[in-house]
Order: sequence, then structure tokens, then C-alpha cells
Amino acid sequence: MKMHEASRGYCALELGATPQQKQEFFGQVYPFVTGENFRPTGNYLNILTTLYEHGIYANLEIREYESEIKHESMERTLSSWKALLEYYANTNGKTEALLREFYRSRMNSDGTYTTSIKGASCMLWWKV
Repeated sequence: MKMHEASRGYCALELGATPQQKQEFFGQVYPFVTGENFRPTGNYLNILTTLYEHGIYANLEIREYESEIKHESMERTLSSWKALLEYYANTNGKTEALLREFYRSRMNSDGTYTTSIKGASCMLWWKV
């Protein structure tokens, strides 16, 4: 609502629309390392509902995407996911050991790691 109040024309938000538990990191890595399921703070529907409750009728466009990420080595894989994990959990030597275990069992025969990303993103926009 602060964004809406500060705007002089339009507001726009680009957000993920895929349930986080369906993503590899939130659905598999996070629970493996922390021992608990990831609890998301909300999603685009919460924002859309809040706007609606304030009499703001936002436009919504959802786009699906599919991609593949290939990391060249265990170290690149670890640094990528460890950086993301640090936003949500304390990382230490035990955390890194768990990440290594997780990815070692999923590495390609050439020492690379490939993950498929499939989901949706959305754009919310409205005139102020």
C-alpha cells in the first residue's frame, strides 16, 4: 500500500507464481539441510487480495517458463545454493557438508550438476 500511495501513475510488481515447494531449493534442498519444510511468507495472491480489499483492481498476467541450469562443478553448485540458503538459515561447516551430500548424489557422471527449472512468474499492475 505504501507503493500505491507513493506512486503518481502506475504501480507494477513482478513476482514468482510457482508454489515454492515445487522448486528444487525450497522443496528439496532447504528441507534436507534444515530438517524442516520451508514455510513461505506469502505469494502474489496475498498481494492481489490486499489490493482488492482496498478497492484496487489490479491486472494480472502469468507467464510460464522452463529452463535448465548447468553448474560446471561441485564448488559452483555449492556456492550458488549456499548463497541462497544464507537468506533463510544459518550456514556453517555442517550445512556445507549436507549440501555436498545432497548434490554428490545428484551429480552428472562428468562432475557437473544440471537442474531443470519449470514454473511461472506474474506481473501485477494497476493505475493509481
